[in-house]
Amino acid sequence: MFAKTVRSAVFTVRDKDFIEATRSIGAGNLRLMFRHILPNCIGHFIITAVSSVAGNIMLISVMSYIGLGIQPPLPEWGYMLADGKAYISSYWYMVAFPGLFILFTVYAFFLLGDGVRDALDPNMK
Repeated sequence: MFAKTVRSAVFTVRDKDFIEATRSIGAGNLRLMFRHILPNCIGHFIITAVSSVAGNIMLISVMSYIGLGIQPPLPEWGYMLADGKAYISSYWYMVAFPGLFILFTVYAFFLLGDGVRDALDPNMK
């Protein structure tokens, strides 16, 4: 998944006019790659990586919720949600807090990825 995303981003940037202009004034392949192509492609890679981490957190939580993930002696938010659903009428916080922690963790990863992409992407400056 990462390779296809990075490859398509590299091909998109490689076909831009400024790459041809840089190549026409005598820039080498390494200079093109590290000075022009890589900085313009890093944002796509960061977004893909962060989405993958957030998706894996959700996947692990869902697998533990249905009983196919980490086994009960070890703490896991999905298992805490599954265990707390029997007591939701009297102990609502047994379900609310693990669910909120999953939500905040996934949201924090997306914010972190967005901030890193904004800091490293030359088109955003």
